[in-house]
Amino acid sequence: MYERKNQNLERKVASLVTRFARPEAPYQDREVAAGWLRHHELVKFNPNHDERGRFDFGSGGGSSGSTNGEAKVSTLDRLTVNITHSDGHTEVRTGGSQSWRNNNPGNIRYGPFARSQGAIGSANGFAVFASEQEGQNALNVLMSGSTYSAMTINAAIEKYAPSNENDPVAHAANITRISGLSGNRTIGDLTHEEFLRLTDAIKIAEGFKPGTISKH
Repeated sequence: MYERKNQNLERKVASLVTRFARPEAPYQDREVAAGWLRHHELVKFNPNHDERGRFDFGSGGGSSGSTNGEAKVSTLDRLTVNITHSDGHTEVRTGGSQSWRNNNPGNIRYGPFARSQGAIGSANGFAVFASEQEGQNALNVLMSGSTYSAMTINAAIEKYAPSNENDPVAHAANITRISGLSGNRTIGDLTHEEFLRLTDAIKIAEGFKPGTISKH
């Protein structure tokens, strides 16, 4: 049984790696496969670059820090997040928005998915990442995965920002206004440039606002 599981795993890895190797592979395929491979720690893949080192999945900027899983997070109060990186230095993030303090542009809840994307802990129930870029990558993987890619933007935002926490209609309207995309567009049909406009709009709509950083 163990050998059979290993064989199945090897076949799945081979299939995903083959998808990476195709220059014409859709952006969403590369992101979903990257997330799965990172989750199983099967390859060291930099999600900021494609197979030729040219592709940027992020939206720019982000705090520096370790992203190798050794960073730790602690909170002093609701407006302060401390991130201790693997090299020993501590980054104290104060004020600003929750999404900024947590390096989590999409305000992704802490759980199995966030951990699979490198979350180092939580603050007020939301995932904390070691860098903003890691948090942005997690949002990209989430929105391009099987849960959301088959949905329209409006339907995806309704699921992403449920009515018990937000006004999903107003939230979707804000995101489509910022992105310039129709809410009736299916996420899996978006071009690379349109997809990044969508995730950047989610970041803005989630209230991303920098605070202050002190390092020790």
